[in-house]
Amino acid sequence: MTIAIEQIATVRVNEGSPAILEAAFQDSASPDSYSASIRWGDDSTSDGAVQGPGTQPGRLRVRVDYRFDENNFFLVPERRAAVEQAVQSVVDNFDDRLAAIESVGNNRFNAIVRNPSGTDDEQLDNFSVAENEIVVFVGTRDLDDVALALGGSGGYSSTGSAQFRELIETRGQAAPANVDFAPWGGQISFNAGTNWYFGQDADKIPSNAFDFRTVAQHEMLHLLGFNDRIEAFSRHVTGDAFTGPLANAEYAFGRNIPLASDLAHWADSVAIDSVRPLMIASINPGERKSVTRLDTAAMQDIGWTASSELPGAVTAFHAYADDGIYDAVLTLSTNRDAAVAPFRVEVANVAPTLTGIDLYAVGQQATFDAAIVDPGMLDSHSISIDWGDSGAATQFSADAEARRVLANHTYASGGEYTVSISVADDDGASHRYSLTLQVEGTANTSDWQNADLPLDVNRDAAISPIDALLVINELNRPTVTDGRGKLPPMESVDGTKPLTLFDVNGDHYVTAADALKIINQLNHNVTATAARSLVADAASTIDWLFALAQGFDESLDRTKRAE
Repeated sequence: MTIAIEQIATVRVNEGSPAILEAAFQDSASPDSYSASIRWGDDSTSDGAVQGPGTQPGRLRVRVDYRFDENNFFLVPERRAAVEQAVQSVVDNFDDRLAAIESVGNNRFNAIVRNPSGTDDEQLDNFSVAENEIVVFVGTRDLDDVALALGGSGGYSSTGSAQFRELIETRGQAAPANVDFAPWGGQISFNAGTNWYFGQDADKIPSNAFDFRTVAQHEMLHLLGFNDRIEAFSRHVTGDAFTGPLANAEYAFGRNIPLASDLAHWADSVAIDSVRPLMIASINPGERKSVTRLDTAAMQDIGWTASSELPGAVTAFHAYADDGIYDAVLTLSTNRDAAVAPFRVEVANVAPTLTGIDLYAVGQQATFDAAIVDPGMLDSHSISIDWGDSGAATQFSADAEARRVLANHTYASGGEYTVSISVADDDGASHRYSLTLQVEGTANTSDWQNADLPLDVNRDAAISPIDALLVINELNRPTVTDGRGKLPPMESVDGTKPLTLFDVNGDHYVTAADALKIINQLNHNVTATAARSLVADAASTIDWLFALAQGFDESLDRTKRAE
C-alpha cells in the first residue's frame, strides 16, 4: 500500500452548519489521478476534492503596492492582473510561516525600498507587514536596454526591542537570516520601452515580444533571495559555481551548478532534460519559462520550504439534517491503490427560534403568529403560550414539516398582559419570548364607540381603510364634534344610534389616534404585499388618508342615521 492517510480528528459542528472534512495523506507512488468518497454515517455518500502531495500552493501571499507607479503603467487592469498572478505563482511554490511585522508603540519598522520608477531610495515610516505576507512595489523606468527588469529585496531601519529587530530580520524563522532568508518584501522595476506580452496563453506570444509573466517571475525570485548579495545565497557560491546540496542533487550527477559572471544567475549552458531554468540571465522574444525543480531547490538551499513537500489533501462538505454522533469513513483511491480512514462527526443540537413574530388583539380576541426556525430539518417542536391572564396555557405540537405557530385567545377583560411563549425541539433545547399586549376593555365607555368591534367605524362588520378615512374626514370637516374633536352626548344629537361611530379608543374625542389604531390593525390584517402597498407605515398612511379626505365625495353622508 502506497497511500497513508493521517489520523482524522473528530469533526465538530453545530446543527445546520456544514461539516468540513480536511484529511492529509502521503503517497509514495505517483498515480495519474485520485478519487475520494465519503460515507457520512447518515446513509449519504459524497465525493471529496483531492489535491495530490506537493500540488497545493503554500500559505504565502503577495501584496503588490502601486504607490510608486509614477508612469501609470499599471493603471491598465490587464497589466495589474499579469504582475499579481506572476508574483503570486512564485510564492505558491513555498510554504514558510512568516511572522507579521507590526509598528506598534516603541517598536517601529521603517521600510526602505528603491523607487521602481526611479533610482532613489524611499523610506516608509511605521510600515507594517501582515503574517505570511510579502510586499512588492512595482513601477517602470527606462533601463536603457541593460535589462528587461530589475528586482531585489528591500532594506529597513527600526527602533524598539532586540526581539523586534530580530523578528524583522528573520520573520520568525528559527535559523538566522544568513542561513534562512525571509524578507519583508522589495521592489521590481520593469523596462518602460519593452514590447511586452501580458496574456496567459504561451502559444500566442508574438515573436517580437517578451513574456511579462516570465520576467516578473524571474525578478520575484531575485527579491526572495536568488542574489549573490544575499548571504544565505552567497555562502553556497564557490568560484563561479553554486554548491547548495539540494540544487546540486537536481543537477547532472549531483555536480556544482555553473553560474553566470554576475554570480546571480545560472549560466546559459544550464539545462535539465533540455529545459532551461527560470534563473538563466537571458530570455528570448516569444519565449515563456517557469520555475523549475532546479530553481526551487536553490531556494530551498537558502532557507525556503517548498510546497512540494506538503502532503496531499482531501476536502469535503456535508450538511446533516439532525444532531447526533455519526461514524463516517473516507475512502481514497488511485488507479493503483486505495486506503480507508474512519472518522467521527459530532453535530451539536441548536435550539429553535421564532421569526416574524406577530402578536395583536382585536377587541378581546388575541392572535399570535410566528414561524419556527430550526436548522435541524428532522426536529419536531412543542409550543406553549401563556397568555398572562391566569387562564390555561395554549399548548400544541408541530412535526418536522410544520414550521408555523398560529394561536388565538379570548380575554375576559381589557388591560395590559404579558404573554410568554416557548418553543422547544425534540431534544429539549428551547427559546423563550416575553411580549406585552394591550387589550381593549369590554366596557363601552362612549356611546360613539362600536361596542362589538371598536375599529369598525361604519359598522359594516369589517375593518378597512374607509373606517380610518371616516375619522379623518370628521377631523377635517367636523359634523358632530365641537371643532376641537369633542363628541357631544348622544342624546344631544339624536335619540337614535348614528351609523358612523368615530370614537375608536372610547375617550369621547375624535383624534388622529383613532385613525392610527385602525391603520395599525390594517397592518396585521392585510396580506404582507397589500400592507406594504396600502400602509407602508403609519405616518405615510395618515398623510395619504388626509389627502384622500380632501377630495372625498361630499355626497357621502358621514352622519347618516340608522333607520
